[in-house]
Amino acid sequence: MGHYKFIENSSNIAADVRGLTIEDLFITAGKTWLKSAVKFFPFDNHEAKEISFTADSLEELLVSFLNELNNLLVTKKWLSFAIEELKISEGLNHIELFAYVLGYDYSSKKVELHREIKSVMYNQVKIEKILEGYKTLIVFDV
Repeated sequence: MGHYKFIENSSNIAADVRGLTIEDLFITAGKTWLKSAVKFFPFDNHEAKEISFTADSLEELLVSFLNELNNLLVTKKWLSFAIEELKISEGLNHIELFAYVLGYDYSSKKVELHREIKSVMYNQVKIEKILEGYKTLIVFDV
């Protein structure tokens, strides 16, 4: 099971994120995003939403995934509070992500946001293989 730790950052939100597998790292990064963006939300009736991406690198894939979760929250008023399934596979010239995320339209629910995240800073993300799995630094631009 992955874990994250927020680290000191002057004007943004930064976290050291770790996972046993690459999928675990992405799921833990999703939890880090949720903790950074949302202060309170009721567990309520929810639905699954399918998300899929292709990218040239794992870093690009992670940034696209987290930015999509954030885009759903900010522009679509759809809160993704859990990742039910996530698979990453390598194609011939790209890497693919497929996920089912659980959430709901929160426009009529009491959801309290911490702060608005503008985006994930791509230039800070570098996924590294370590003895215990994988790690990366994620910086959210607020």
